[in-house]
Amino acid sequence: MSNSTKQCIQDAIASTAGCSAGILGRAEVLETASGPSGGPELLALLFIDEQHLGYWYGHIRKHPRSGKFLALIVRMSVFVNAPTIPLLFSRFDYWTRIRLAYTPCTVQRRHDAYAETDSYKCAAAALADMIERFNIEHRGPEEDSPHHDDRLEMRVMSVFGIEDHADENGVLPPPPSMSALMRVAYSH
Repeated sequence: MSNSTKQCIQDAIASTAGCSAGILGRAEVLETASGPSGGPELLALLFIDEQHLGYWYGHIRKHPRSGKFLALIVRMSVFVNAPTIPLLFSRFDYWTRIRLAYTPCTVQRRHDAYAETDSYKCAAAALADMIERFNIEHRGPEEDSPHHDDRLEMRVMSVFGIEDHADENGVLPPPPSMSALMRVAYSH
């Protein structure tokens, strides 16, 4: 990871009128050298202005099966936040992969919301391109949207899955918390 990788994503967000975090939110780009996917990850807040449109993130991570780096635009039904970077990435993983709080978005072109690449740097360039084309009106599958009948980007399901991680009684594990993260960190 490098400052230039992070900067290219920040520049894409800043230059795209459709990316908006409102007055209280901040369009932020955060990285970790070792995220839940087992490698470097990046998370960028793209849009949180109108809750009924969801919370939109740019995400770079490793694919769980191929090991390739992915650039993704992810629409969430929950706002993910945390006091630390490791906890933020853990919570994002929890809400996408464990709780399935994501929704595939509509796309007009093959690489509008998903790209597989051989390197983290290539994934950052692909994500920057996606962000520069990001238009909330083109990505949401709402029935009243002019793009409602556009293709859904279903490849995201191969990353986060389609079944939650409830136990045999239907109980889901709790979200990662600061105290649980600290216990794990100090138990080594």
